[in-house]
Amino acid sequence: MRIQWCLFCFLVLWGCKEVDKNLSKFLLPGGGETTHVISTYPQDHAIGVSASDEYWVLFSSEMDQQKTQDSLSILSSSGRIDGSFRWDGNRLIFKPRSPLNGTGEYTMTVGSKSETKFGADLGRDTVIRFYTTNDLTHPALVSSTPTNGATGVNPIAPITLQFSKPISFATVGSGISISPSFVYTSSQSPDLTQVILTPAAALAPGAYTVTIKTSLEDTSGNALLAGQTVFFVVGTSFIPPAILSVTSGAVTLQNGLLTTGVDRQNSVVIVFSAPMNRLTVENALTFSPFVASNKVWNLGSTQLTLQFTPGLDAQSLYTLSMATSAADTNGNFLTVSGSFPFYTDGPLSQRPRILDIRQMRSSAPSAACTDNAVTGPAFATGLVDFSPLDTIQLIDLNAGAAAFDCVLQTRITFNNNMVRSSLVSSTSFTPIINPSAASVTIHDIQLAGNVMTLLLKGSFPAHTPSQVPVFRLRIASGSGGALDTNGNSMQNDYELYLSY
Repeated sequence: MRIQWCLFCFLVLWGCKEVDKNLSKFLLPGGGETTHVISTYPQDHAIGVSASDEYWVLFSSEMDQQKTQDSLSILSSSGRIDGSFRWDGNRLIFKPRSPLNGTGEYTMTVGSKSETKFGADLGRDTVIRFYTTNDLTHPALVSSTPTNGATGVNPIAPITLQFSKPISFATVGSGISISPSFVYTSSQSPDLTQVILTPAAALAPGAYTVTIKTSLEDTSGNALLAGQTVFFVVGTSFIPPAILSVTSGAVTLQNGLLTTGVDRQNSVVIVFSAPMNRLTVENALTFSPFVASNKVWNLGSTQLTLQFTPGLDAQSLYTLSMATSAADTNGNFLTVSGSFPFYTDGPLSQRPRILDIRQMRSSAPSAACTDNAVTGPAFATGLVDFSPLDTIQLIDLNAGAAAFDCVLQTRITFNNNMVRSSLVSSTSFTPIINPSAASVTIHDIQLAGNVMTLLLKGSFPAHTPSQVPVFRLRIASGSGGALDTNGNSMQNDYELYLSY
């Protein structure tokens, strides 16, 4: 009974296996046949491969030739290798257009999209790495002159880098760099194991770093295994410079703190603790917002004076900044950066502004202006927007003469003494609404210190309450506007609207 049961199980399992096999043949392309790479030339990690050989891949099945060719590539460190294909049965053969000329690693990849003629994919990439050289040892930096960390280095001495293997000169340019940069020529020893960098001129005192990168290769195409640096110092002074003071006139600016009371006309003077490399200082200096300046150094290069052309704006915020890229003549850099904000609101940098504006009264008010003159401090109340001018306060400019020369006088008081010519060019009195066709013009502008007298001359026809004329008195600001005797301009245009 036991024997019969075992026989039954064997027949059932064998039958299931056959059904599964037949089902695979029925459902899969090519009757269920899968494909794989049987062998390649070269084999993975082969060394000493001939650069002029043909390279091939042998498949287990007949392949779709075009799709398989499209999926095969050979790459070097410099890019894809061009060539042609041919087939020998199931073997795909690649012939490079020219012999491989690189000395590093090559990669031959058979892509997963390779297909049999029945459309079954290879399923995964097959990657073959090979080398046309027998030498796979990476070069290394053995020693250097000057040595790493050397000080007091001769400024005209060449830099010599000794490697463990001959170095490809073609990779020196991209594989070695020096900071800060300088002009030098590159050469090699007869056995190619030394790279010699000879400065074209004496090096400036300071610190230098030679960086050797992994792009540097030996003559077999092997790259430096890890990047390395050589640090050395030309000269013997290693004390970093410092900013001793920053002043504007008698005012000392504070690093990181807002300083007020600075006059805009003054230069800014920076004093250093050591003679400075002028170019590095000027490149490290910023002034915000930007203002053009003349940069004047003292003979010892320890003091820099910024002369602003034109001067700074009054009552404005500025910031002088100095980055740590500023270096002394020994190549030592500032260890602390500087930021010196200041406000130009000193005694000579107060912008002019109008304190008061009033109409002057006549000693004998009359619309006929009969030889009137002003006596004493006769002023009306202050004028505000849409105040009416009192048109009977006419004053005769040539009192006692037969003809009358009548004007309305308005006194404008500033906080600073003003420049008359700037007031003449910046002051206007224009009609905005003028239904009565009044004709009013500026006859003259007089100035005594900070008091401006505006003389208005014209006709003032009667008008109804519903047709009130409006005039605008404007004193312009800015570079072409009203200026005080210190050259400061008003912050904003002054405008006053008047009627009569």
